[in-house]
Amino acid sequence: MVARLVTGILALVLGALGLAFLAVGLLAGDDDAAAFTALGAVLAVSGAALAAIAVALRRRGLAARERRRDGGRATAEVVAARFRPGVRIGAWLTWTVTLRYLDGEHVGREVTRTLQVLPAIAL
Repeated sequence: MVARLVTGILALVLGALGLAFLAVGLLAGDDDAAAFTALGAVLAVSGAALAAIAVALRRRGLAARERRRDGGRATAEVVAARFRPGVRIGAWLTWTVTLRYLDGEHVGREVTRTLQVLPAIAL
């Protein structure tokens, strides 16, 4: 996600700078016009290439999100839930929860996660 965001921002910035330098180079009639035109062309092409990469990363991210959403669901049972009174984040209470998968592709596998829960939420 960060790579997609950074690539998109760089594509936008380099594309805009490339178009600006290209316009200045084409409209200026002095000796520096060739340098502005060349720099603008390089920046515009770089921006277009980064935009293509950003679009490809976005499509890949959307496809991964679809696979996660449409993927199989598993049933699990809570094996252990331990309250950790010494670890608090503001008002949030910390619990360590261990789950065991009952079906799906990870049958019998146990997973332990740490959760931050508001005091008003029942577990």
